[in-house]
Amino acid sequence: MEIAVGSKRRQVLTDLRIAEAANHLPQVQVQVVQVGLASPDTAGQAEWDLDTQMSTSMAGNVANLIIYDTTSFTDSDVALMFNKFAQQNIAKAGTASFPRKRSINSVPPSHFPPLG
Repeated sequence: MEIAVGSKRRQVLTDLRIAEAANHLPQVQVQVVQVGLASPDTAGQAEWDLDTQMSTSMAGNVANLIIYDTTSFTDSDVALMFNKFAQQNIAKAGTASFPRKRSINSVPPSHFPPLG
């Protein structure tokens, strides 16, 4: 399972096919499940490319990739998407990544190793 948001889906599928051919991998069957309204959002294209290409190539014997394409990352849209994933009960595994604000200021100094 992958979670996609927005119209980047078409380019993600094109890029997946290019990566499969370039790396001599079999084409994975892709099923897109639209959950809610389609979004025109195209942010995060590189992240979606990475997620789809790496998840299918590293698994080795993937039969198909199911992309649950939801409207946004709001709690309600994400809840609908996970509900659809659970109701369908067709994926053997699932993965999801969500954008969040990253800042060096949000990491406590104790997480950095000492210098020298």
